[in-house]
Amino acid sequence: ADGYRNNVPQMLQTYYGDWTLTGLNVREEHGTDMAIVFEDPAVDDNVKDDAALWALAHVFDQHFVIGRDAGNDGVRDVQVANMAARFDRDNNPTDAQRMDVPNILQVVTRSYATLDAALASTTMTETAAILDTVFKPLVTNDRQIKPLLFFAQENRGRYLTLDLATTGQGYAAFNGAALTFDLAPGAAPALTVDVNAGMKWMSYCAPATGAV
Repeated sequence: ADGYRNNVPQMLQTYYGDWTLTGLNVREEHGTDMAIVFEDPAVDDNVKDDAALWALAHVFDQHFVIGRDAGNDGVRDVQVANMAARFDRDNNPTDAQRMDVPNILQVVTRSYATLDAALASTTMTETAAILDTVFKPLVTNDRQIKPLLFFAQENRGRYLTLDLATTGQGYAAFNGAALTFDLAPGAAPALTVDVNAGMKWMSYCAPATGAV
């Protein structure tokens, strides 16, 4: 490796007739962090009740997705990087650290170079591993158990859209039929790296009969 990030131009699409460009988004990726949270059945006194994850969803709605910084120190209170320390029962977090979320959660975190890699690995590898190792024995004995997994992610990047061509600042500019994007044009400040936080959950149901 030469220490540089080398851009390699690639042909994405060709058109054989007249067409009009009406929208375009460009993303320079700076990494994605993912967390998968679930109630640990080893200490969960009711594996069919997801009260702890409901409480976590409320906390994340009020802190994580809006980027709350209660200390005004420029650091977001809840990030993927500190979720395990705050909410994983193996780390013995205090009530204050957990924001009173029940102490029965397990947190698995991973970091990826791109969003695509994060989504692929989370879907095909990490989620499957949790379901197979943690929940499969339980569901095999009781098909009414429907594991609920909570996903939180942070995407970091710089973003450009076609709308910026109307600002005249140089972020996006047409020269005839050619369109140029510039993350750091000379006539305007360089775009900063933004963090987009999101969350969702997914319930997994086994078939009534057959293999789990």
